[in-house]
Amino acid sequence: MRNFSFRIPTDGDIAFVAANMREADRRELKRWTAQEPGYELKHSIDCSQVCYAGVFEDGKVACIFGACRANLLENSATIWSLSTTEVDRHPVEFYLGSKAGLDRIFREMPDVEVFANFVDLDYGSAVKWLERLGFGQSFDRRRGIRGGVFAQLFCFNPYFKED
Repeated sequence: MRNFSFRIPTDGDIAFVAANMREADRRELKRWTAQEPGYELKHSIDCSQVCYAGVFEDGKVACIFGACRANLLENSATIWSLSTTEVDRHPVEFYLGSKAGLDRIFREMPDVEVFANFVDLDYGSAVKWLERLGFGQSFDRRRGIRGGVFAQLFCFNPYFKED
C-alpha cells in the first residue's frame, strides 16, 4: 500500500518503538500489566503467531502489532498494537495502514473468528480509533493491576473459515 508498508520487526524497530512509544500506550501497559513497556513489547512479539512493524514511507516506524492465540482449541485470539509518536504526524496514512494491517492479520489467521483485547477507557482516542476500524465494545469491564478501567473490544474476522 502507498505510504505504508509492513515487515517482520527488526531489533532496530523494537528499540525505536520502545524509545518512542506514545505516552498513552505506556500508561495503558503499566496499568494493565504493571510491567515495563519495553518488556511487554518484546513479550507480545514473542507470544504472537502473526507480528509486523508498520512503517511509513519516510522509514519511520509507526507501530508494532500482532495477534496471539492463548488456546489453539478456541477460535479467538488477542490482537494488540503499540504505536509511536510518529502516528500523530501521519494520521491519514496511519488509519489506512491500520486497516491494511488488520486485514493482513485476518487473512493470515482465517481459523480465528474473533479478535479481542482490553483497552483502557481513559485512552479515549484508542477506543475511538478501534471503533472506527470496526471493533465493538463488550460489557466486560476489568480493573488493571495498577488502576484504570478496561473494556474488552472485539471484531469478527470476515475471512473466518471453520475447519
